Amino acid sequence: MFGFGTTNSLTMDKPHPDSLLDSGVQGVIGKPLDRIDGPLKVSGTATYAAEYQFANMAYGVLVGTKISAGKVVSIDVDAVKAIPCVIDVVTDFDQFIRVSAQGGATDAPTQGVKDIAFFGQIVAIVLAESFEVARDAAARLPGSTPEIETVLETGELITHIELPAPPKGKQA
Repeated sequence: MFGFGTTNSLTMDKPHPDSLLDSGVQGVIGKPLDRIDGPLKVSGTATYAAEYQFANMAYGVLVGTKISAGKVVSIDVDAVKAIPCVIDVVTDFDQFIRVSAQGGATDAPTQGVKDIAFFGQIVAIVLAESFEVARDAAARLPGSTPEIETVLETGELITHIELPAPPKGKQA
């Protein structure tokens, strides 16, 4: 147990027997390497991933919940799909991955997103012809405050949730 005035430290000064970094044969760990993009980055002339432009590129913005617990019943996507330059709104409550770390685990079952487990849980993706349109449409999607059944521990059902307005002078 750590108490007042104590310090916890971890010293890694010996090879770990199960570490591929210590036993691997790549030969680059700990060696100085020149980065081909180094001069471009420090001079401000490097092209970053977001700056590349491709023909017919689609942009996606994730839509998260504004509550931390409940059930997603439905999301009305029709109004958002009607916005010019919106390509589609993808919702798949059974196959979306609830916990993003789950995507790398091949043995983890798909959890779905019908049951909201945390604030900001992804329930939809808005696809559009530009990032700005996708972001605006995602903010307008009723999915940012989807039709939700929230059941309290007492069993009382809340059918309408009003979110407080942001403080004056503050932007979301």
